[in-house]
Amino acid sequence: MSSSILRTRFPLLLWLNVILLLLAAVLALVWYHEVRYMTSSVANYLQSTTAWLAALTGAVTWFSGIAWGIQYVYNRVRQQPEPRRLTREQMMHKYLPSLVDKIFLPALRSIWLMILTTAMTGLLAYEIFYVGPTTLPPGGPIIVTPTVADVPYTSHQKHVYLAIRQTEKHAGGIAVLDERAVQLKEQFIALGSIADKSEPSCIAVAPSKRKLFVTDPASARLWVIDETWNVRAVAVGWQPQCVAVSPDERKAYVTNKQPAPYGTISVIDADREVLSHTIENVNCPSGLAVSRDGRRLYVVTECGGGHDPLLVIDTATDEIIASIPDVEIGRALAVSPDGKRLFVARVNVSRPDMKPVLLSVFSTVNHDLLDETSFDTSIAAIATSSDPEGKFLFVATGPTVKIVSAYHVQKQINEIHTCGNQKDDDCVPIGLAPSDRGAIYMYLAGDSRTPGSPVARIVN
Repeated sequence: MSSSILRTRFPLLLWLNVILLLLAAVLALVWYHEVRYMTSSVANYLQSTTAWLAALTGAVTWFSGIAWGIQYVYNRVRQQPEPRRLTREQMMHKYLPSLVDKIFLPALRSIWLMILTTAMTGLLAYEIFYVGPTTLPPGGPIIVTPTVADVPYTSHQKHVYLAIRQTEKHAGGIAVLDERAVQLKEQFIALGSIADKSEPSCIAVAPSKRKLFVTDPASARLWVIDETWNVRAVAVGWQPQCVAVSPDERKAYVTNKQPAPYGTISVIDADREVLSHTIENVNCPSGLAVSRDGRRLYVVTECGGGHDPLLVIDTATDEIIASIPDVEIGRALAVSPDGKRLFVARVNVSRPDMKPVLLSVFSTVNHDLLDETSFDTSIAAIATSSDPEGKFLFVATGPTVKIVSAYHVQKQINEIHTCGNQKDDDCVPIGLAPSDRGAIYMYLAGDSRTPGSPVARIVN
């Protein structure tokens, strides 16, 4: 009786160890893919996987000891012989030969099993070493350097860039802050002078190329800034509004609002820093965003007489492949991390039953309207939370930043008041920048005129 218990239970402990080790590998892969956007290299992945395996292997040993203890108590109560621990000799002379004879040799003799094993191994290797397209932040008056695979410095060093308007006291340009939202000493990149007017409006980053792209409506230029703060100008269309960089960092798209009623979109070669070609006959484009996979560019427009379309552009051909009609007077927009939903802020001119400003959610698959809510004051910026699912949406409207559910935008989670009891336009947020470290940076109107002003950093 006791010998049969020993023969049946010790193999169970062995299989328990094997199963838990496989589970450790699977959990490491799942965990890696959940936070892949925060991983800077394959070496970081291997380090993370090793840590998971070490932790769960320790758990395997611990549970094996508990199982042995339970069996020991059980045998003592039943007055049976004390259970023996699995020895090296048993592994080498009993279980290992059985494992080879019953599993590995039949597998080697089965061609279909070999094909399946090869396919599964290839899939596993792909899952381990494949690094998807970089999740670049959308262009705006404030951005944060994202963490980028194979660019080590982005995993431990963050810069916050602010577009500073020109005033009588200083030229327009870009202020550079650290991750704590404190301006770095003497880090202000002037884009003009008092005589040469510059009013930067939108910034986008190509982190692996270490370049910034900045639109400047006042000078009708796109500024390109490299890591040495060297500034170069690229001629684009009239009144450039905003810029977005494709995830592969090969292209930069610039919306040019004029000449009305048909503006243009300039396509810039990010490597050569030249105008590649122009997308024409676009209704006064303003805000734009690129999908996470880089296949689609979404552009909101104006000048449509209340029937302004939201354009969908194929980034492979740079042609307009679809449009969502009657997204009247589009403003800010953002794409969900999974790429399935498009959040659009727009002025309401045709819905008297709702408030003056709409926040609409469209499907990127069939372009249907999924959800909608309204506000009394204009929306200056919207941003999704930095978690992989993008559960929350930050909406800068009036003197507040409202936090709503990304799945039900009518459901408000929280609200951040930026002005307190004041009634000052300088405290109204005009830009939001999410960081992949779980923070969002809030840019106030007064900061856009003062290079040394701090911005608010909110940990979500």
